[in-house]
Amino acid sequence: MRLVIFPRGRTYFAASDRLGRKIVEPLMQPSETRERLSHGIYKTVEPGNPIGLLQEALELSVRAEPLEKRLRVEGVKTGRVTALDLPGQIEQALGVGLLDAAEAQLLRDYDRKVMDIVNVDDFSTEELMAAVQAEPGTPHLRQIA
Repeated sequence: MRLVIFPRGRTYFAASDRLGRKIVEPLMQPSETRERLSHGIYKTVEPGNPIGLLQEALELSVRAEPLEKRLRVEGVKTGRVTALDLPGQIEQALGVGLLDAAEAQLLRDYDRKVMDIVNVDDFSTEELMAAVQAEPGTPHLRQIA
């Protein structure tokens, strides 16, 4: 089957992590490249503007990245921090003296902003059922318990 799909052999190889980082770095850091690519986009930071929130998170990521690396290398990899979630890791790192209060707050703010961006709407079963039942002509669905 491989001969049929790839008659000349495998000609596609994924980019290395180093190359990926080289490509993404100008977009993560405040740079002329990022400004050029986002020219004309409404990126004012205000509630309800996801691009503005993304811009704010990207700016905060520059300061948070070294702290995250320290938390990962000196905390998680050494076993001093055992929590699986970032808020738990921040609290443990604060407790063992790996982060000070200002650094912990910066990481909390960064985590909150990232989570605000990536979280999707979450509806309870009752809310979903109410929306379906409110539409005329829609057959009633059996509620899953």
